[in-house]
Amino acid sequence: MRRIPYETSGRILVCTLSRLNTTHKKSSLRFEIGVKYHSSHGKWECSICFDGDDPNAELNGEMCVFLKRFRDAREDVETYWADWNFFDSWIEHQLIDYGDYKLRDKEIEVLSLQERKRRRYEWEDMMEEKEKKAAEERAKKMEELYGKRNSNSDK
Repeated sequence: MRRIPYETSGRILVCTLSRLNTTHKKSSLRFEIGVKYHSSHGKWECSICFDGDDPNAELNGEMCVFLKRFRDAREDVETYWADWNFFDSWIEHQLIDYGDYKLRDKEIEVLSLQERKRRRYEWEDMMEEKEKKAAEERAKKMEELYGKRNSNSDK
């Protein structure tokens, strides 16, 4: 595997990208990535979301707590309630507090092409079934809503 040299001082984007990839390879944390492109505005945004209640990622709840506190502390600095020394000190204490939490590596399955295809077809069937059920539920709700409206207008 080719190693990409990068500066660890955090001045280069590749440090963040490398950390994101490292986090992806851990089983204790699971994140989703949302991508929205608004062509009418020419704006686009991406988000990383940790489900704090994910039973398969036992540290997601801790990540959510940290991120909420991080947002609040950052906002304090940005709105001049606190200075950067406060923020840096706060981060230092957080790193100490979370120092005993250990991330476990994911178990990586090495699958043959045939097995990947089989699982992909199963996944597609499952997603299609979910979409069907969701469409049926939406139709039922619409029927209930419009049925109630029509019965009210008959009065």
